[in-house]
Amino acid sequence: MKSSKLAIPTLLTGMILMGVLGLHAQQTANVQMAKPEVEIARGKALALEVKLDKPLPPETSLIVRVRPEGVSQLIVLSSSTPDDPSRTRVTVKTTLPNVVVPGKWRLEDVFISLPATNIWQPLGRNELTFDVEGKPFPIPAKAEVSVAK
Repeated sequence: MKSSKLAIPTLLTGMILMGVLGLHAQQTANVQMAKPEVEIARGKALALEVKLDKPLPPETSLIVRVRPEGVSQLIVLSSSTPDDPSRTRVTVKTTLPNVVVPGKWRLEDVFISLPATNIWQPLGRNELTFDVEGKPFPIPAKAEVSVAK
């Protein structure tokens, strides 16, 4: 009876390990601007083309995060629909908010998320930078906090 009690946790551990190893097989993503000549600015579309080294598994989401240099305004783009039958090209899109930091932005991370999970598996990626057009605005750098009366 004791061996059957150990078999289930061992089996589950093995299945989880196989899933993790499977995720590590999907290791790299090459990200570039979908249309590099397009102006990138507040309230406008941002589209990035991602090329994977292996096919995107069915029902799997691709998540890409970008941010401006020196400021913590993180924008998340995602898609679960590959662009081609080989499932190795995916375009991720979003509309930038109306209040967006202008200047040099960079690719922060690329992840995949398998179906029915909330875990983001990081992928290796290339370096990518792009410029966001707009008028600079002041961003607070210091706060003084006290107890309210």
